[in-house]
Amino acid sequence: MTESNSKKFNLSWLGIALLVIGFAEFVFLYLINDKEALTSSIYTYYQKDYYLHLSKGELPWINFRFEYPPLAAYVLLFPAFFSGLSVLWVSILRGASTLIISILTLRFLRKCDRIPRQIQDLTGASIGLMSCIVPGFYFGLFDWTLVICNVILALLLFGVSDLNKGAKKVWPLVFGGAAIKLMPLMAAPFMIQVKELRQKSNFWLSMGITGLIHVPFLAFGFYNFKVFVAYHRMRGIDCFSTYACLLNTLERLGKVSIVRKWNYGALEVSGSLSTLFSKASLPLFAVVLIGLLIVSNRLQKEGHGAKAAFGLYLVAFLAYPAISKVSQNNYCVWTVACLVCLWLIGYNRPDFVKKTSLAIFVVLVIGFIQDRFFVDFTLPLVPWYMIVVSTVRQILTIALSIYCYREILREKPLEPHHA
Repeated sequence: MTESNSKKFNLSWLGIALLVIGFAEFVFLYLINDKEALTSSIYTYYQKDYYLHLSKGELPWINFRFEYPPLAAYVLLFPAFFSGLSVLWVSILRGASTLIISILTLRFLRKCDRIPRQIQDLTGASIGLMSCIVPGFYFGLFDWTLVICNVILALLLFGVSDLNKGAKKVWPLVFGGAAIKLMPLMAAPFMIQVKELRQKSNFWLSMGITGLIHVPFLAFGFYNFKVFVAYHRMRGIDCFSTYACLLNTLERLGKVSIVRKWNYGALEVSGSLSTLFSKASLPLFAVVLIGLLIVSNRLQKEGHGAKAAFGLYLVAFLAYPAISKVSQNNYCVWTVACLVCLWLIGYNRPDFVKKTSLAIFVVLVIGFIQDRFFVDFTLPLVPWYMIVVSTVRQILTIALSIYCYREILREKPLEPHHA
């Protein structure tokens, strides 16, 4: 084996090696070595509110309240459905399934000849690095599903075959992903603008099957469905959001008085301006989303194709945490997903890749700091350094969204525009 081939071989396994290291960190540092993790944490919450119900064969919405789409319960707890498991073993099994599915996805990536080998390596390394820096977010929660869903969408559209062949696999993944966590559904209005995905696809069939799957949950669990809707509608601004950064700053300057309280599984910030910010966040994001859809439609008419449409969806996904009233620190995982997918679909100019790679590292470090020193947000006054860290994160997210948007616009159309 030549030195060049050896280097490529080693790089191809780097992401997997980092994933294994991240999983070991999760088990030994975040579970076994942390007494609170097994007595009072998100893992005990999953155990009490989800696992005990699912292991008895009960159904989300129908038999118990659940704040996500019903199919998310089975992804979140997979494969820990057997009764009698401890918090530790439920958490280990959940993390192990994340590890295995992530490794399979990276191996799938290696089969995509249309994606440059350097981008394959960098994508694997970025996902692996994420699992090492924020293992609690990646293996402990289930935001990894958004990473995997978007990566596989990118690979189906741009990695393994031509667009016509990949079209029939795209919509099941979009609607299936939305049945687990709603964000992938945001891809639909962008991707339906693409001619091949509109004319040679199973859009309506995929949407219909997904809808039918949910009929029993709606019919027999309508009350808890209303609770699910109210849960997200009534949530206030969380302590990591852009709005909380502003309120915490004003509080330190003596301009406002705010109250922090645990609600909806998060530390929320309430005060004279919080209700206004909470109500304004969704319309503000709607304006951004509609604007991106208009731009996407224009680019389709100019011949830019699926690349631009999917890219603008990723920009919307990337911008969401900076605009939403809920912007928890685990959303750093979303940022990684968006940036690596932009590389995978062809936005891989050396300068763009270099800057976004640095951004990935910085965002993950910020997520780690916010997680490690979370207790600082519960103090009577949030320390200035945590306000600065949170503000840098939100400014960086907005700057990345604009930077990626401009990168998409600088690309030339795939074919000449015909009036």
